[in-house]
Amino acid sequence: MELFSVSFPPPIEPPVMQIASRVSNGFYRVLYMALSDGTVIAMALIVDLKKTGAFHLDYFCVRPGLRGGGIGSLFFKEVVQYLAKERKYSMLTLEAKKELTTWYTRQGCFNFEVQSDEFGAFKWYMLMIPLCSMPVLKQRETSQPPARALRKNSITRVLKSGVKELKGVLNSI
Repeated sequence: MELFSVSFPPPIEPPVMQIASRVSNGFYRVLYMALSDGTVIAMALIVDLKKTGAFHLDYFCVRPGLRGGGIGSLFFKEVVQYLAKERKYSMLTLEAKKELTTWYTRQGCFNFEVQSDEFGAFKWYMLMIPLCSMPVLKQRETSQPPARALRKNSITRVLKSGVKELKGVLNSI
């Protein structure tokens, strides 16, 4: 849970022990990407929203120092593919701070442009990405900078590891 604690420091986010408890009791599924030496470089905490029939991405992070090189984009796409292969639900929902909504729309998410939460200066907005074929959703046109090129050495290491699901004891995540 070290990656969670450096990516989501209190007081804005819950303490690591609370998140670890939610993982242990099955509330969260942990998907992660690791290097061949076991170093976790990206993780996602997923909630199974049985009553609404969707997955919800509650937390998503990439190790500091590796951000901005395309690992997050690669990991996000792999998480979406991983969940889509289960064929359990038709969508993945998430909330993002305003400054991150453009990044998520570049990953294929639909921005509802609805504020879902507010904590101090932070405002979160609702987004979703289909996990199966759906009617075409029209995204509002925005001028977006092109996605940054992936660092080749990072891609090679990441592609070898793929997305994994944590089952059991929390190790080095």
